[in-house]
Amino acid sequence: MANLGTNVSFIFGGVCVICLVSLWFFRPETAGTPYVRTDAEAMGIAAKDGNDMDGCFLVH
Repeated sequence: MANLGTNVSFIFGGVCVICLVSLWFFRPETAGTPYVRTDAEAMGIAAKDGNDMDGCFLVH
């Protein structure tokens, strides 16, 4: 057996730090953008340009 014992917490913490750093640098800023536009971009759908997203015009 590996006999890691309490070292598992350090491994878990190291993985969490790596994930947080990668999210900080590789995830785009979403502050100030409407939820509909963010959702469309996450699904890979281009949203029409415009000031209002009330109609939710999505283009495939």
